[in-house]
Amino acid sequence: MRGDALPDQSLTATQAQVDGRLGHGGLVIVVGPSGAGKDSLIEGYKAKVAGHSMLMFVRRLITRPAEAGHEDHEAISYTELEKKIENGDVALSWGAHNLLYALPKSVDSHIGSGGVAIANGSRRIIPHALAKYQHTLVIHITAPVEVLAHRLAQRGRETEEDIASRLRRAEMTFGSAPNVTTIENVSSLDVGVALFEQAIETFIKGLSQDR
Repeated sequence: MRGDALPDQSLTATQAQVDGRLGHGGLVIVVGPSGAGKDSLIEGYKAKVAGHSMLMFVRRLITRPAEAGHEDHEAISYTELEKKIENGDVALSWGAHNLLYALPKSVDSHIGSGGVAIANGSRRIIPHALAKYQHTLVIHITAPVEVLAHRLAQRGRETEEDIASRLRRAEMTFGSAPNVTTIENVSSLDVGVALFEQAIETFIKGLSQDR
């Protein structure tokens, strides 16, 4: 789906509550083990649909310096983010790798006004997302363990102990999550992005049918 093929969406401040959950638009949570290529697929898809108002590519709040890691995120102190979470000033939050992560509150207004928010997330937030939003898609990016191990070693950001720990957490289950698409990201970037695009296109079509 090209960016100009996405349905037009007039965004307003109105939030639709359905069965106590936020409806109208939806949340796409991208999950998967380290080395699966989540960031590459998100960025590849983002480049294809650049500028379309229906889609929000979420910039996460993370308690690490802005220059750390390879993700464009909003750096925030642990204390500040804890306060935001306590005050309900974030959409969703979780902890991992001795860090706190959160999706900004703007995710809620975007979804409530009919948009689709796409976020690199965690399986830990899936139950909370299902309880909060009427429409949630989980895109599970994965690859065989030997491929993950090779990619992690190549990027040179983790020690051998870190890699072993991440590989032990690579197996994922999703409980009662009703809408999960798994992409085995072992081919070219173009193929992976095409599969990612197809999953989101199907999700958006489902949203249109529910309206």
